Amino acid sequence: MRMTKKDYVYEEIKKLILNGEFKEGELLISENEICKKYNVSREPVRRALKKLKEKGYVNSKQGKGYYINPKDFYLNTTIASLSVESKKIHSVIVLEFKTILNDKKEYFNSKYLYVYKRIVKTDNNVTYEEGYLPYDFFEGFSIKDCEGSILNYFRDQKNLTLTHDRKELKSVLIDNDHIVNRYMPEKITHSIETTHHLYSNNLLIQISKQIKYNSNVTIVSTN
Repeated sequence: MRMTKKDYVYEEIKKLILNGEFKEGELLISENEICKKYNVSREPVRRALKKLKEKGYVNSKQGKGYYINPKDFYLNTTIASLSVESKKIHSVIVLEFKTILNDKKEYFNSKYLYVYKRIVKTDNNVTYEEGYLPYDFFEGFSIKDCEGSILNYFRDQKNLTLTHDRKELKSVLIDNDHIVNRYMPEKITHSIETTHHLYSNNLLIQISKQIKYNSNVTIVSTN
C-alpha cells in the first residue's frame, strides 16, 4: 500500500528525532520549512505534526511552534503496566477521598487536587494506591469514579487519549502497622513502590503511587 504524504512526513521527522538530529527541548523546523524540505502542501504537514504530538515526540506552544520531547515521552508509550486497572478488578475499597490545596505545583497548575487512597483487588494481587488528579481539569470527579477503573474514566467519560506512563520504581520496607497490611492475604515487609506519571498528549493528568502484595523484590545490601 502506498504511503500517504502525511505518513511520509511523519516517518521522516520521527526518524530525525530518533537519530538525534533534533535534540530534546529543541524547536522543530517550521511548517513552511517542512513543506519545502519534503515538497508537500501544508495540510499533510499539519496532520503529520498532529500525529507526532499524539505519539509523544513533540509538544506545541502557541505562537512558537513544536518542541522535541524527552525520550521517555515517546519510548515508553504503554499503559499496560497499570495492571490494577485491568478488567480483572474484583473489588475496590476507597480508604480516603478528598480535595486539597495543590501541594504539587511543580506538576499541576490547578489550585486544588483530588486525592484518594484505595485498595484494589484483582485476580492474583492486592494493591494499595494513592493518587492525585488536578481539580480544574477533572471537576466533578467523584468517589464513585474512584471505586471503578480510573483509566476507563479517563477514556470513556473524559475522552482522553492516554499516551504514556512515566514510571519510577523503588524497593520499600513496609512496617506491620502500614494500612496496606490490613488487606493483604499475608503481611508483607518488602515491596516495590511504583510511581506513575500518566500523560494524555503531553499533559500530566494523574500521579499515583502503588504498593503491591505480589511483588518480586531483591534486596541488595550497600554495605
